[in-house]
Amino acid sequence: MKLLHVRQDAALCACALALYALPCLAQDADQPWPGMVRPIDGLFGDMGGLRSTLARQGFTFQTGYMNEAASNLAGGADSHNHYLSYGDEFHLMFQQDFERFGIADGAIEGLIVQRNGNDDLTTARLIDQRLKRVSEKAQEGLGPGSITRLGWLSWRQSFFDRRLLWRVGLLNKVQDFSQSNECDFQLLQLCGGRASSSVWPNWNVHFWGTVFKYRLTPQLTLKTAVYKGDATYMNSNDGGFSTKSGGGGNTVPVELAWQTEFAGRKGQYELGAVWSDMPLSERYRGKNGGAGWSDPDGYRLRGHSTYAYWGLQQDLTVRERHSDPGVAWFLAGAVMDPRAFDIQSKLSTGVRVQGLFASRPQDKLGVGVTYLKGSRDWARSNREQNTANQATDFDNPLHLPVNSFEVDTEVFYRFHLTPWLHVQPGIQYWHQPGGVQATADAWVMELRTGLLF
Repeated sequence: MKLLHVRQDAALCACALALYALPCLAQDADQPWPGMVRPIDGLFGDMGGLRSTLARQGFTFQTGYMNEAASNLAGGADSHNHYLSYGDEFHLMFQQDFERFGIADGAIEGLIVQRNGNDDLTTARLIDQRLKRVSEKAQEGLGPGSITRLGWLSWRQSFFDRRLLWRVGLLNKVQDFSQSNECDFQLLQLCGGRASSSVWPNWNVHFWGTVFKYRLTPQLTLKTAVYKGDATYMNSNDGGFSTKSGGGGNTVPVELAWQTEFAGRKGQYELGAVWSDMPLSERYRGKNGGAGWSDPDGYRLRGHSTYAYWGLQQDLTVRERHSDPGVAWFLAGAVMDPRAFDIQSKLSTGVRVQGLFASRPQDKLGVGVTYLKGSRDWARSNREQNTANQATDFDNPLHLPVNSFEVDTEVFYRFHLTPWLHVQPGIQYWHQPGGVQATADAWVMELRTGLLF
């Protein structure tokens, strides 16, 4: 009997992967590398023959829509006014295959994402607005506002009997790195891996760069890359289509990914490190050596920054029949430089159960919890400013909240209504939103919908 696993493929990549899976599990060393575009059963099917006609010419594409809504039920920085926040996005992912011309794994790949929504529940109600920095979001799909972005436009090709894959062009990390975990939770820090940062963003922000992935064995892959750009790529005022080469520095990740299977239980593990010389303002030290908040020249620009990350997703059961539930455990984390980043450590874990009820084998239950430890340098800076300004009273408008840690939990249930439509209600519990002890714990109701065309 053919065994069914919790994950039909492997990890998913960012927001679109909340809609469909991209197989990232290891294959034989001489097998083709999986592309970003996978076959799907969408709402419009073959689109009157358009999909199949284009596919015969090597062009494949996927289109999808996702929305996320959230409302504060109780708690948070502003618990007096209930608020409903909404955002959505459309995406188009495409690929032109050149395998027919004798180029192994040769393809042009692209992604365009159109996001709508400046309505962010996290900043409006959950965290103290004096923080001015956000590390967790109740709606991971809400970025810097409504914008259409080019997520990536790149060329890929393999060499040495398909052991080496090379990708070059306008790139994003989700194409190649930190792929052990899915993005099916609505909390930002439970969505996908923990490798993203201000120097290496997710999904719809591109950098010029090149990537090399080498299969040491069919199960073990070594990855590295060089991305060139600067923090302005996160801004929305250029329409998200800027192709400037960037003068802000380079980001270099190294990752070792291992896929395994034991007694029918698949697992994917990753361990990575990131070095970047993209300039970042330090969280405490000033340009003249003292505290940045009192330095007339401002905060020091850090010449380089580093962090390490890890992740795993492991099947705990085997689905021998569609009526059997499949359980997978995930764990992901990162340790970051507190002088350069708002968060110095983060850890998330949880379980996914597919087919909890025999009558609904494609539905999914998710339970996850994430821990965020704020930068000690940022906390030190705020404490000193409060003392200097005689604003140690939390209710003083001049008071700067001092970050500590926060623990956020989410439970969702995904109703897989058709192969192309799912509806996912859930609930979140925030302990110390924004990492501020004086902010009341918050309850948030959520609803997420995904549609494939």
